[in-house]
Amino acid sequence: MSENNTVSPYVYPGLIIGPATKSEIKKRARYHKLTLKKEEILEIISEECGVNVNDVMKKIRRTELVKVRHIYSAILRKYYGFSYPKIAEIMDKDHTTIIHSVDTFRNRYINEEDYRNLTNKIYDRIGIQTF
Repeated sequence: MSENNTVSPYVYPGLIIGPATKSEIKKRARYHKLTLKKEEILEIISEECGVNVNDVMKKIRRTELVKVRHIYSAILRKYYGFSYPKIAEIMDKDHTTIIHSVDTFRNRYINEEDYRNLTNKIYDRIGIQTF
């Protein structure tokens, strides 16, 4: 067995995978970055939440719009790997606002069943696998 065909024993003891499997794993990890554009994600979230896409980026503080912004920023951060400053640039906000938004999303997702169900519905439409 060659050295380059093994994964560290600290990761999965006894697991041996070949180069083809490694590339397949990497491809699947990047799958979501390649399927939908950020504009399409925003459209899906807006549709599920019943708000106008054009209103989401305005400085309106209605509950429904804030909810969409929280979900959008959390998805861009967690599943698409955008940095806080990049998300802030996209949404025309300060990066600290985005940090707060992602934290608020996480807390609501954990503690509120309706919010979690809505988010899972959005994940299904986008194609994000939750574990």
